[in-house]
Amino acid sequence: MNSWSSIRTRVIPMVVLVLAVTFLLCGTVYAQGYGRVISQPEDEDAKGVRPYLLINLGYGNPTDDAYDLAFDNPYFRFGGGFGMIFNNFGAEVMLRRGIQEETHLVAAEYDQQYLRSFYLSTTEIQFRLFGRPRVGKVTFPTGFGVGLVTMTVDRGYPGVFDRFSGSGWYIGPFVGAEYRVNELVALGAEVEYAISESSFSGSNAWETQHSALIDQQGGFFPATEDGFWDTVGGYNEEFSNGGFIFSIRAILYIPTYTGN
Repeated sequence: MNSWSSIRTRVIPMVVLVLAVTFLLCGTVYAQGYGRVISQPEDEDAKGVRPYLLINLGYGNPTDDAYDLAFDNPYFRFGGGFGMIFNNFGAEVMLRRGIQEETHLVAAEYDQQYLRSFYLSTTEIQFRLFGRPRVGKVTFPTGFGVGLVTMTVDRGYPGVFDRFSGSGWYIGPFVGAEYRVNELVALGAEVEYAISESSFSGSNAWETQHSALIDQQGGFFPATEDGFWDTVGGYNEEFSNGGFIFSIRAILYIPTYTGN
């Protein structure tokens, strides 16, 4: 697994690039062509603060190899939040959650077999900042989110409750397109590149389960299958929860009223 320092070296240049593009696109001059300057169309949201509610449905498998070992199905995440638009910029807080569970028939000793049910869930909370360059009724939100992600995994051994939790930071530059349907509704899609590592600390339950083998190996934790799903909880383990996430979004603007 990559350490946090190596992740940081990738994150900083990416965030700087996203910010540079955002501020360039959100200036008063939007595009130039055929020898003339085209001014950015007037945006009714640019006249003041506009609050809104959002719904987000995203898809993107975690990049960690341990995910592919346990799950065959795509990983969907769903959530929502609250945001505000001010001039050509915006900010929002978003909570998003995903759950995956799958059962495998595993071979054991003496030609025996048993069912092993793997479980993974993530909950992420992000604070997002973005610019809103606009062409007609279409805006192109471009920015990044930072936050925290918590994970829960279960190794799926029958008769053993071995569900462990971990957490880590979350950074996600993104770019999207959003179409204004009417004064109260907008629909859009976005592509986000998530960078996230969740760390799991040791567990007394894991040590109790493998206490005999720990004693035999002089205090070292065994890796029964030399993989994440057998060593998580035994000592500090990390899970890469990053990668591309493709999302569709619905924006519900909250009506605002001003006095005469």
